[in-house]
Amino acid sequence: MYAFSVQRDANRLERKMQAEADAAGRPLELLAYGSPLRGVTPDATLDAYYRYTFKPSQAKKVTL
Repeated sequence: MYAFSVQRDANRLERKMQAEADAAGRPLELLAYGSPLRGVTPDATLDAYYRYTFKPSQAKKVTL
């Protein structure tokens, strides 16, 4: 996915990406331009571009 990010929306974008990765059950990649996300370390950066990988949360999986 690609997003133009501003600090105002960074937390909401981070929560949305994590929720989508959890729902999909697989890692999702985000290429953001502009401001970096505060709570996530980018996998790579180039000028104002930031690449992130959101992995599904293991705590939400239940195996019976």
